[in-house]
Amino acid sequence: MSTPKTGGSFPGKFCFFLRGASPKKGSLGTLRLRHILAEDGCKESQVALAKSLLTIPSSNFEERSCNAQLAVYWLLQAAEKGQEEAYLLLKDCVSSGIGINAKNHPKIEKCLNFTEEEKISRRIAFSLFQAIMSDTEDLVPEHIFREKIDLILKEESVEKLSTKTADDPPLLQQQPYQPKIDQSSLRNQAHVSFSEVVNSVQSCLEELFLIKDIM
Repeated sequence: MSTPKTGGSFPGKFCFFLRGASPKKGSLGTLRLRHILAEDGCKESQVALAKSLLTIPSSNFEERSCNAQLAVYWLLQAAEKGQEEAYLLLKDCVSSGIGINAKNHPKIEKCLNFTEEEKISRRIAFSLFQAIMSDTEDLVPEHIFREKIDLILKEESVEKLSTKTADDPPLLQQQPYQPKIDQSSLRNQAHVSFSEVVNSVQSCLEELFLIKDIM
């Protein structure tokens, strides 16, 4: 089964390789790899690609404008997954008016108005989304879906509180045994969307009262 991409699409998003200043051969290969990873939804690569777009020199206004708007596009993709540096860079772009247009401005405003809880939910949801889509089975049992949310929430909480030690048993070993359930409780992972995972994470955060612990 093919893994759905979370990078989205943007016409001409690779144009900075074809127009304007040409990167050196070595850096060109790196940028192409970053582009592939960004297309596959890697938020770190999306930020790295955006930073490259913002720093490519060009004396042509149209090329600079194109690159800046592409950079904002990738920053939005990363910020929607909870990538903190992407938020900061988006704020800088808004302050300086770089890459902002009538189409992306509403999305940027919405993104920059995320609460800390929403940022946490999105960061956890993206980790969960990757975990779900890395499974080899087409169907994910409901309890496994919830179990993964709980596991990632615990890992997030432990990381934030810096309380985990090398002697602690892996969290996977701490998960209680779950009995098998019938087919009606299975999710087809081909139809699990990122927004659905975000909603599930937010629901679990409310149920498990972990927001305060994570903060």
